[in-house]
Amino acid sequence: YLERGAKLHRAIHLLAQGKLDKSDMDPAWSGRLLAIERFLADTGNKIERSEIKLHSPSLTYAGTIDALLSNPLAPEVAPILADWKSSLEPQVIPQLGAYRRLLWDNDLNVSAGLALELHEDATYKCQWFTQAELKRAEQTFCACLTVYGFQTRHELLEKEII
Repeated sequence: YLERGAKLHRAIHLLAQGKLDKSDMDPAWSGRLLAIERFLADTGNKIERSEIKLHSPSLTYAGTIDALLSNPLAPEVAPILADWKSSLEPQVIPQLGAYRRLLWDNDLNVSAGLALELHEDATYKCQWFTQAELKRAEQTFCACLTVYGFQTRHELLEKEII
């Protein structure tokens, strides 16, 4: 699944740049790519930036944000944070919170967020997040990061066996 996801993310990045060769689409992820195209057509949103690598100096973590979207019908509105998913799970909440903080620490603001579950049959399910919900998601992420830091400092995490 990781390889399929990496290839899909690369294809979405190329799509955003207008450089995707659709004749070379892999059936393992082509339906999911079509789902993104359908979502963009349905909402009027456009991928402004994708695969954005950022670092938070204040909290010492880094991440790669899937995309920032804009809507030509509302150009004055700040970008929308977007995360592509194979399934919508509760873990998306702190993950979007981590991304919001990364953007904030790099002087970027978002008006809203979304997690887009992509299906093989070219359909999608979208979960939207308001600015207030993203702020709460960021607080949840920071709480998780604090607990992880405590466990690490006190060697409370189980050692990984290879």
